[in-house]
Amino acid sequence: MTEKQRKGVVITGAAQGLGRAIAARFAGDGYLTVGVDVSADALEAAQGALGGGHRSVIGDAGDPANMTRACELAEEIGGGVHAVVLNAAISIAGPSDSYALDDWDKVMRVNMRGVFAGAQAARPFLQPGTSIVMLSSIAASHALPERAAYCASKAGVDGLLRALAIDWAPYGIRVNAVAPGTFRTEMLAKLVESGQADISRYISRIPLGRAGEAEELANAAVFLASERASFITGVVLPVDGGWAAAALSHA
Repeated sequence: MTEKQRKGVVITGAAQGLGRAIAARFAGDGYLTVGVDVSADALEAAQGALGGGHRSVIGDAGDPANMTRACELAEEIGGGVHAVVLNAAISIAGPSDSYALDDWDKVMRVNMRGVFAGAQAARPFLQPGTSIVMLSSIAASHALPERAAYCASKAGVDGLLRALAIDWAPYGIRVNAVAPGTFRTEMLAKLVESGQADISRYISRIPLGRAGEAEELANAAVFLASERASFITGVVLPVDGGWAAAALSHA
């Protein structure tokens, strides 16, 4: 297969964690990936590990110019844009009664504005049969302590994907999301190290009895972007070991 026969996939937040795993899964399935991230060295290392042909755009995924460039690269290196995965997100924990509004704005800018801006920038490159996959969270529907901004932003992602799914369905473009539960990522490690998360408590509330591995989330994201999911749009797929099904309120 030549590179022009391999379609491109744009992944935001691809330097580490779930984004890096998603990029690796797409690459393993034969797609050419374009990663977007502010962490230059980490992104170059992650994309370089995928082998030849993959590209990077260093910069804020919430900047439409960066997303436009990423989609242009996906078209240049391959046979068009197959999917755009809007994964980039941040979490700043803190008590809701004294939470800094500047921190609220930071979370909303990355987790909400960045996702909407990324989808808008990608829209001109999306043809019938292509798709957008967003990263939601169980926090969209199950409150986590001292995560008011994060929970609100992810609930916003759920509303956004449904709206875009309806708006863009007439053009043959699907919009879905995966909602990860507890996964062993750099973000979780930092929260545990700072004392803002207790992974043992989280795991105790997961029916499958363990945290997820990043590759398991990647499998779900790649499925939703694939032709195997051609009649699925406007859906949030929980990938959480049964957390949401058990109706557990919080951890």
